[in-house]
Amino acid sequence: MVGNTHVVSLLGLRRRLRTLLGDDNILFQRLDAAIRRQDQASIEAAMAAMRLYPSPVQRAVEQAMLDWLSEATDPTTLAEMPPASPSLH
Repeated sequence: MVGNTHVVSLLGLRRRLRTLLGDDNILFQRLDAAIRRQDQASIEAAMAAMRLYPSPVQRAVEQAMLDWLSEATDPTTLAEMPPASPSLH
């Protein structure tokens, strides 16, 4: 069913985090690099670094991620998305 499909882009997540934290923020830079790499170890390291920040910052980042996943619309257009990579399945 197409009606139940929800598409989000990593570019949209990166935009949300940039808006929340700012370009110069080290946490943003770590999360952004991890998202761009799409590497589990990088993402785990960025999330571990996030735990060193005050609770309000952690909650704000976590909420931004949840909002990104659950938002009905992602302002990222298909033209802005990178080409799909071949399936590894």
